[in-house]
Amino acid sequence: MGPPEALPGIRRAAPSAYTAAGYLKRGVVTFPLTTQVLRQETWTPELLEKRQSELLGLLADEWRL
Repeated sequence: MGPPEALPGIRRAAPSAYTAAGYLKRGVVTFPLTTQVLRQETWTPELLEKRQSELLGLLADEWRL
């Protein structure tokens, strides 16, 4: 997903701010999960499956499923 379209009266950040490197350089992201995703340089099907399994395990533990 690219940067949002410019809106009247709203300053648009530099394009690099919308890349993983831009977010990590600023050190500010909205959600902790986003930070984890941005720190991963490449995503393979195996990594996605592992991450999904880990997150579902955390969810199941938290919700006592």
